[in-house]
Amino acid sequence: MPGQWNRTRVENGNNYLAVNTIQVELPVSNFIGAVWVRLDGLGGATPVTANLMGIRVRAQIIADGSKIIYNQTARMGDQLVHYKYGITPELATAGAAGATEMTIPIIFGRYLGDEEFVLPAKVFKTLTLRLDFGVVLNANTDLFAATGADLTVDVDQYLSNDDPFSKKVFKVVEFEQHVNAGAAAVNRYDVPLNGGLARYYEHSYTTATGAAAAIATVAQAIINNGERIPWSLSDFASTENFNLNPFTYAPNGVQFMEFDLGNTGKKPINMRPLGKFQVELTEAAVAGTVVSSAEYILNPSEI
Repeated sequence: MPGQWNRTRVENGNNYLAVNTIQVELPVSNFIGAVWVRLDGLGGATPVTANLMGIRVRAQIIADGSKIIYNQTARMGDQLVHYKYGITPELATAGAAGATEMTIPIIFGRYLGDEEFVLPAKVFKTLTLRLDFGVVLNANTDLFAATGADLTVDVDQYLSNDDPFSKKVFKVVEFEQHVNAGAAAVNRYDVPLNGGLARYYEHSYTTATGAAAAIATVAQAIINNGERIPWSLSDFASTENFNLNPFTYAPNGVQFMEFDLGNTGKKPINMRPLGKFQVELTEAAVAGTVVSSAEYILNPSEI
């Protein structure tokens, strides 16, 4: 018998004031297709910009206290959703105290309602959504209005007796961050050899403001010290969409290397037998921060 989908609200407009971290327990009795996070009423006397909000706020989903399934800043997480699904999440500041709103969609399927690629929450004892504020800048009092911020969290649950170990899981992690002091360089970064690599992406931004910066201008992926180069692009910082996804994509400083063309989940690079997988970035003489993330496709036993 086919399963059913429910959207469940697990956090309903609770008010938070002057906190650095919020944790919400997610349901673990079924499968989870998506988690929808919305914060309303952010911003102090001088609200932060959308760019600053994007680098300050970080979302994580942690299983059994230590297994990281999702770890992204708001900007990188929202750009991943925009890139893969054509959704443009809200990361905006209206300009008045307490007027900022922010949404972070976390989607575990190739599309909404995917019953094959879905998080098998039922195999975990605990599943926690963690929101951190001020992860890049240490002054975070302007994130909150005098009345605090309202948080709502909705979860798309797939109710089914399916074998949880028959599913595939998207895992999203940030694995490298560095500051370019304004000097041109060519750097290689080791990508963790987990499961199947669906896509790599990096965020280049001005450290103090979070505004997009054209730092990484040329990029290539290198397997086993040059044995194979599966991806290479000489205009990596372009505002055009060369990523072969079906949607119009506005980078906002976040560029992708796509290995699972069409987001089918069937064509990732199998990282398990490799000795080394590196990303080489040619960085311009532009000061700022460069953050690297990867999205993997795993079997539930590999989380």
